[in-house]
Amino acid sequence: LALAQALLYRTTEMTITLKSDYKIVWKYIKLARLIHEIDKLDEGYRIRLTGPASVFRYTQRYGIRMALFLPGLLLAKEFTMEAVVNIHDQERIFRLDEQCGLHSHYAETSGEFDSSLEETFYESFRSRENTGWSIQREADLIDLGDTVVIPDFTFMHEDGRKAMLEIVGFWTPEYIEKKLKKLSRVHDTNLIIALSNSLNCARVDVANLQDKKLLFFKGVLKVKDVVECLESR
Repeated sequence: LALAQALLYRTTEMTITLKSDYKIVWKYIKLARLIHEIDKLDEGYRIRLTGPASVFRYTQRYGIRMALFLPGLLLAKEFTMEAVVNIHDQERIFRLDEQCGLHSHYAETSGEFDSSLEETFYESFRSRENTGWSIQREADLIDLGDTVVIPDFTFMHEDGRKAMLEIVGFWTPEYIEKKLKKLSRVHDTNLIIALSNSLNCARVDVANLQDKKLLFFKGVLKVKDVVECLESR
């Protein structure tokens, strides 16, 4: 891993493809302060990572950011990586995938739920029969330019319909305010935003979300209410 990171010190840009584990990989993209371009593929996404320095000239400082990101990428179950590496003023391509044999020393949290609320809802939905809908965790990216939204769940109907769900539950007022500002920038009409009624206690302003599909819930998010919302679209 150290040798691979050393090669990336001379990287000017990197292209990765992902089929899952978007949230954990995106965490390390943000920590490394990398600039992104996203393309949707038939299965998964292609993400091109660059930075301000690479637009003008090669700098090792920016390559160090790529090197710091690599262990985060290795946490993904399925990925490919192509990095443009400058060696003696010549560009070479450095390739890796999930079978490369490298192991990350970063904490692996991709299989964990953000809250018991999400986990309870997910298990309840999977156990419910005859809804016509299947559920996947964190299966989509919504590109906002400078950042992304990764909805908690994606739903697919037998007839081809698709919807996404983001749950806004019990967090600090500051976190909720930042979260809702981010969601207000989403223009994807397939996104449902589930809001806990308890947010009123924190005086959270949802005025900027009035053009969104909102689902308010009290306590536990019920499968029946989500299915009704899905069918009403």
